[in-house]
Amino acid sequence: MKKLFIFTILFMLVFKAFPIENASLEVEEPIILLPGYYDPTDLNNDYPRGPVKTPQAYLQGHSISIYGITGDYTVQLLNADGGVAYNTTVNASSGHEIFLLPTTLLGDYEMHIHIGSQCFYGMVNIY
Repeated sequence: MKKLFIFTILFMLVFKAFPIENASLEVEEPIILLPGYYDPTDLNNDYPRGPVKTPQAYLQGHSISIYGITGDYTVQLLNADGGVAYNTTVNASSGHEIFLLPTTLLGDYEMHIHIGSQCFYGMVNIY
C-alpha cells in the first residue's frame, strides 16, 4: 500500500511538472488599441478632438479578429523598422472580421487600423 501511495504521488508530480500542451486550446489574447489620427494631407494635425468608440481586436495564433467596425477600413502590421509587413483593405458589413495572417509573420508588430482619418494602433506579438 505504501508503494502504491508513493507511485501515485510521483505520477502526479511528473504530470504537474511537464504539462501536456495542446495547440488547439489557444486562447484569444486581447489587443489593446489606442486611438490616433491619420491624414497624410493634413500637415498641422488639426483634427477634432472628442470621444471615439474603439474597436475590439483579438489575436489567436495566426489570426486576428476585429469587432465593432462596419464600412471600409485598412489593417496594417508594421515591423520594427516601420515597414509594412502585412496590409489588407476590408469592407465589413457584419462588424466582425477575421484575418488569417501568413505563417511567415513571427515576432512583434505594431498593428494599425485606419478608418478614414482615424487610426487605432496597438502592439501584437505573433508566435
